[in-house]
Amino acid sequence: MLLVAIAILSLLILSVNLAPAIGSCSVVQKAYHNMVYDSENDRMIVYGGLTVSGYDDWTTETVKYDYNTNTWEKITANQYPYQKIGMGMAYDSESNKTIIYGGSPEEDVESNQTWVFDSNDNTWVNAAPTINPGLRGGGIMVYDSESDVIVLFCGGLGKDANPLGESIHYNDTWVFNYNANTWTNVTPVISPPGRGNFDMAYDSESDRVIMFGGYLRGSGGYWGDEYYSTETWSYDYNTNAWENLTTASGPEGRTYYKMAYDSESDRIIMFGGYHHADNPYGEETWSYDYNSNTWTQKDALGTSPFRYKHSMAYDSESDLIIIFGGSETSYYDIDDETWTYDYNSDTWTFIECIIPTETPLFLHPAVVSLSLLATLVVIRRRNK
Repeated sequence: MLLVAIAILSLLILSVNLAPAIGSCSVVQKAYHNMVYDSENDRMIVYGGLTVSGYDDWTTETVKYDYNTNTWEKITANQYPYQKIGMGMAYDSESNKTIIYGGSPEEDVESNQTWVFDSNDNTWVNAAPTINPGLRGGGIMVYDSESDVIVLFCGGLGKDANPLGESIHYNDTWVFNYNANTWTNVTPVISPPGRGNFDMAYDSESDRVIMFGGYLRGSGGYWGDEYYSTETWSYDYNTNAWENLTTASGPEGRTYYKMAYDSESDRIIMFGGYHHADNPYGEETWSYDYNSNTWTQKDALGTSPFRYKHSMAYDSESDLIIIFGGSETSYYDIDDETWTYDYNSDTWTFIECIIPTETPLFLHPAVVSLSLLATLVVIRRRNK
């Protein structure tokens, strides 16, 4: 009977002390970072950003995320770009390469470097093209799969990098050809005004780059409600033309939101954002249909994340939008959560991670069993 009691006690201890904890699987917290989907390897590629609360830990680390196994992997590369924030970043599916341009190693110090990441051997290479778009941060890049080029729009200089002492935003359009390692200023006749903290996505069905929102520079360098853009623009590389598609029924102006194109549903998804001194749009989900030029606010069933300064990309293998990190309430509140959005069911899902808790050695069932057996032997010897 005593041996049976020992076995039962061991099982009870095992069930109590090996209970899993639920949390995030991410290897790091991030905001102001970049993320693209590597369709060849079915992985998210995350680069740069702010990793802790405050403005004292900008990083050049590269991280991969596998949705199927819900695992994160920090990459050890031979060398890294020195840019940490404000880079343009896009994945070239034809060449299976991730490209970044510009950005800053620290606040208000911009770069003019082009770097290429190969996910197969985890290497970064400075492409060093002869001509480039010049020093800038905050430019947005998307890959035009129809023409096999990367389109970069806007970007600018912080006040410390500008001899005039004011931050500026360009409104030029550049194209990068990876195979030729060339940047070209395509100088369209009409261009959107320069802006900051906006986003773009490439609609492969319509072969158009779609841009929305951002903030426009106000008089005297001040920002007000009227400078949060509500504009929607499209860019056609084949005709080198920007077109203003703004309608009265689109989303309110915002910054620090993210956009991604869901190719299965032929919709651009926009999520989150920030508006002036408050943050009323941090949990809004919108979809855009280029064919009808309509924005639709989604109901997003269940719990949805609330954030801005996050990253977002479309996983075509799983047919899901994935977001990672960002801030929920302030510049100093940095998140490590991963969420998915399913357009078909209009549902956000938090990706949980089961983290086994360690059992203290002295409570391990085997140790307890041996201790009880030893006690039994001692008792029997004393009773003889």
